[in-house]
Amino acid sequence: MPGRAQHYVMRDRFIQSYFDRVYTPAYDVTTARFAGYRGLLERSLSRLTSGEAERILCVGVGTGNEVEHLLREDAQASIVGVDLSQNALKTARRRASQMGREIETLVMDARSLIFPDASFDKVVCMHVMDFVDRPELATQEIFRVLREGG
Repeated sequence: MPGRAQHYVMRDRFIQSYFDRVYTPAYDVTTARFAGYRGLLERSLSRLTSGEAERILCVGVGTGNEVEHLLREDAQASIVGVDLSQNALKTARRRASQMGREIETLVMDARSLIFPDASFDKVVCMHVMDFVDRPELATQEIFRVLREGG
């Protein structure tokens, strides 16, 4: 019988595989097309944009729906996207590229961000916590990497 640590490793691998093979390919043709979701995305992100050059972290960037909006509204923004799914990150990079922009993307767990403290002006995290085991850890990490006043 696997130990607790091994259980979490296996669980995380399963989740990563699920996102790469099932969720990510279906996301843009299902959830992302719902008017309610699109409206929530637009309303939420419109509160973040300022038009100034800022460093923005998208936790659980997925296929880049948030990136598209942020780049349209904040052309000078420097965006870093993290996600467990390499397939999602590839799609997010392609979306940014189609807009003539580049974003940095990294495979990363929201509960353990590798960035230094206070390294982002803004952090976006939408439709993620319902998939995270121990979301309080992800929340702590988000506040740790967000600069004061961000």
